[in-house]
Amino acid sequence: MTQRSYTKNYTIDTPHLKSSENKRPKYNPRLGDFTYQYSRRALEAFGFHAVSFCFFILWNKNKTDGDFNRTIWIKREITINDNGVVNLADPFFDGTFFANENEEQLYRDLDFFRGHYMQCRYMVVKNLQENFRLSGQTQVAVEVAVGEGKCLRKRPVSLADMESMLIENSNGKFKMKKPLIFYETDLERYLSLHSAETGAVFPGDCDMLLYDADGRCRYILEFKKCTPNGPIPVEKQSFLNYIAADRSKYVRLNLLRKYMEETEGRKIPLVNVFYPIATEQVIKLEEISRDMNSGVVRILQMKNDPEENQYRLFQTIHETDFLERD
Repeated sequence: MTQRSYTKNYTIDTPHLKSSENKRPKYNPRLGDFTYQYSRRALEAFGFHAVSFCFFILWNKNKTDGDFNRTIWIKREITINDNGVVNLADPFFDGTFFANENEEQLYRDLDFFRGHYMQCRYMVVKNLQENFRLSGQTQVAVEVAVGEGKCLRKRPVSLADMESMLIENSNGKFKMKKPLIFYETDLERYLSLHSAETGAVFPGDCDMLLYDADGRCRYILEFKKCTPNGPIPVEKQSFLNYIAADRSKYVRLNLLRKYMEETEGRKIPLVNVFYPIATEQVIKLEEISRDMNSGVVRILQMKNDPEENQYRLFQTIHETDFLERD
């Protein structure tokens, strides 16, 4: 067996949405690619910082309720551009990891998580480049713990390790109803294809958590695209239209909100943001109450400039007296 040599021909980036059917993810040019390229100037105008992360729930036996698991992951993707292997002991890995990171924001986010007793790890997932011929020993990720002074503690993660971690952190096995069509990493697609056999699925995420300069969680946001040919216009949208098919998503977000409220001793709004990807020019904000009902609603008219629309979105969120606010 030929031993492969080490390589430095790789990159580490934030993964973006892609499709198993070569469908191009859509976005509204009036809003921009909001999931990945939101305006920090718009956030900072209202004293917000934003972070997205994957989180686990320790589900009960019936998978209907559970407790928030304080282990969270921030997803990154490593793409190797030749047949070499990555040497984790080489400082080049550390430099590549930080190359596309906003260091100030990274450490601010880590401080926020520590202040809420959460253990944050960066899960640097290998870009499989659609090669799904994997064994249990195939290395599929690197788990990275970031310390002070850009010190990284790294651990290679095999497929078997990953499946074990996913099941343990969720307090049991899960089966997906159907494989993912849209996903950020090939590993998520692979796991969805094999969940019936393994019971291991990648955790869902918090689209955006907004916190302030004092490290207090202000809002938890869930974004929902509205397709151009959908039967329901944006103004009539509600998370209640989707809860029957995707109840676990909203239960998860409610449990995250519950944990944050218990940690901070104050009420925190959970808000669904419906936005169009076609000709409609409105955004709808809908509060989700703790008993999983619709709360305060706001309709926002869009302008032509994406950054202005993002600014007005955060302004509306900031100025709205949600019922769930303290």
